[in-house]
Amino acid sequence: AAGALNEVLSMLKKHKNDKKVVQLASRVAGKVVTEEDVKSYMKSLDALLTRVKNGDEAAIPELLELTNLLAGIAAVPENRELMAKSGILNLLEQALDIVEALKETPEKAQILQNLAQMAAFMAQNKEVADIIQQRGLHKRILDLAITREDEAIGVAAIDLFRELAKDPNRVRELQLDGSLEVLKLLGNRFEDSEGITSKLAEMIK
Repeated sequence: AAGALNEVLSMLKKHKNDKKVVQLASRVAGKVVTEEDVKSYMKSLDALLTRVKNGDEAAIPELLELTNLLAGIAAVPENRELMAKSGILNLLEQALDIVEALKETPEKAQILQNLAQMAAFMAQNKEVADIIQQRGLHKRILDLAITREDEAIGVAAIDLFRELAKDPNRVRELQLDGSLEVLKLLGNRFEDSEGITSKLAEMIK
């Protein structure tokens, strides 16, 4: 498994600008990682966030590579509980704070997209979804999609809301906190986007 993981990590580095290859390779990695690997990646994420926060620009490409990988790991259901226990939600919130404060670059946009996608995958775990809603992470990612006019983050936000809406109790809370109205605003902002409008239509069903 270690050899297979190393092969995948090598592929991720080699093709880091090819979104399709990155997505495929990171999901393959998600199927071969061990518990120790996941814990190690959480520590690496924490360390990279500290470096980025302290102004180390060399850490930004590394953070992009790691968030590519972590989004793929979170796509595999068996990894989500372990990621949650290893503190991924705290790190996600820190990452959003730190990365949003960076100057605009393509890397910044991609990292934020990865973080949003990671949150959407993590929400497929019921206990994690409850915590995401309690912390207001769903609203934060939705606001991010609208303010940045980022379609990829918008798609992740809808996926996240769809998971939250599977619980009737959560639906009531989503109505009360006003986020369903903001979700409609997202649809209006991206009315020409087939990806957004089709996902919203699917969710309404």
